[in-house]
Amino acid sequence: MPEPVTEAERLDVAIRDLDAITASQAPVEGRIDLYGAMARALKYNLDRRIRLVEQFYASGEFDLAKYKLLPDASIGGGYLGRSNQAGSSSQSLLTGRQSLEPSTSLERNRGVADGRVLWSTLDFGVSYVKMQQDGNAVWLAREVERKTTSRILADTRRAYWRAYAAERIGAQLPAIADSANAAIRNARQAQARGDLTPEAALDFERRMLRTLREIERRQELMALSRAELAALISVDPAQPLHLSGRESLRPPQLPGDLAALRTVALMTRPELYEHDYKLRIARLERQIEILSTLPGLRIDSGYAYDSNRYLYNNNWFDLGARLSLQLTQFISLPARLQQNETKQVLIEAQRRAMTLSVVTQVHLAMRAYATKLRDFELARRILQNETHALANVRANKEATTAGDASLIEARAGYALAALDYYYTFAELQEAYATVLTSLGVDVFPGAQDTDLPALTASLRDFVERGLSATLVRHLAEAREARRVATTGSIPSKSAAPAPAPEARAEAGPSVGNEIRREASATGRAE
Repeated sequence: MPEPVTEAERLDVAIRDLDAITASQAPVEGRIDLYGAMARALKYNLDRRIRLVEQFYASGEFDLAKYKLLPDASIGGGYLGRSNQAGSSSQSLLTGRQSLEPSTSLERNRGVADGRVLWSTLDFGVSYVKMQQDGNAVWLAREVERKTTSRILADTRRAYWRAYAAERIGAQLPAIADSANAAIRNARQAQARGDLTPEAALDFERRMLRTLREIERRQELMALSRAELAALISVDPAQPLHLSGRESLRPPQLPGDLAALRTVALMTRPELYEHDYKLRIARLERQIEILSTLPGLRIDSGYAYDSNRYLYNNNWFDLGARLSLQLTQFISLPARLQQNETKQVLIEAQRRAMTLSVVTQVHLAMRAYATKLRDFELARRILQNETHALANVRANKEATTAGDASLIEARAGYALAALDYYYTFAELQEAYATVLTSLGVDVFPGAQDTDLPALTASLRDFVERGLSATLVRHLAEAREARRVATTGSIPSKSAAPAPAPEARAEAGPSVGNEIRREASATGRAE
């Protein structure tokens, strides 16, 4: 029985893991902007690294599957010996008398060697189909990585802007909280001196406590946002992060063609491709079940050598062939095909459910984006109002307890309104990222194996310039696909969009029907 892992061993492994994580990363220097955070998430996020390793592993399995198509070839040699002579005699079947005196035709010690090639038609056919399955598994792993990357970048957007709000406004909250606590103590002292009535003192304390509660809630949320951003970019949560001091709070823009956006999602969402590849693999599994039932021809040939001096020929070539049929496989074929059919039905049902879910997600994401856009505008107006209110209170402040309370409340109101303004912008960015995720559009399809500064610059250039062009291209392709699905006409080569990958040729009929229904409904509405 092996010994269990001790706590000291577990701690040693954990420390080495943490050292390995930080050793492979560029150190955090200076301030980090949005694109720097996204670049670090692309390069260092551990969830994405796992997906990349899974994709690399699937690719390796596909490469290894090619070797299984080759015949089995082997060479060997050795020494054979025994303690006495391998002698024998013969007996007549007719008379029962010994017909030959004891003799031998085998040396006591001899050397042997051989080289053999074995090839089976059944193994070749099954291995070829399994190689096709492994190839589809590579594409499946790629779609899983696409989905993970999209989610990580969306989470990084949200966490960055929340942490940015915490850094810009969060430093003001502790000072306001200290002022509120001091004002509560002063109010109690004023009540003890008789300068404030008990009712006024209680009302003042209630107002200050409400302010303190709001500040406490926001401080907790700010701490969580920093920890979330650190986790996404694989930085120790205890390490301080300094974000960019200059960020433009400009709302991102999205096209309003909802019908085309739905079609884009149906054409590009990685979850739908996952089900397409799973269905491909299941269909190939059916071919394997049929192939494994067929008779198999097994051809065996080779060259052999034996040092036995009694042999007339000490080396020779041989060839053999054998045709066989697995009766158990043959008998169980109907049950196995039925099970495979059930699996395909299950995958198709899951794909249809995901198709409807994708369409719903696009609608909900666009609605949430429109709502957050209005919330952001309202937060901006509230911040303007609180700014004017604070200026008025400062200009008309009275040196009384009530005046102190009004100033503290105005300062807190301004700080919380500013924090809400930035947080609402963070939610708007999250809603924007959710729309991109619901569409399945690659937020950054460029090379991701460059160094961190180059990746940051590429991300900035693509998000600020190339992303809108990518959306326009996807929308044009979606409108063309809807036109073809509605009219059945094939566009000319000059007008045709770029060819889709091989994986997209297997899109299920439910997607095409959905596009046709959508296009017909749009045409009737127009």
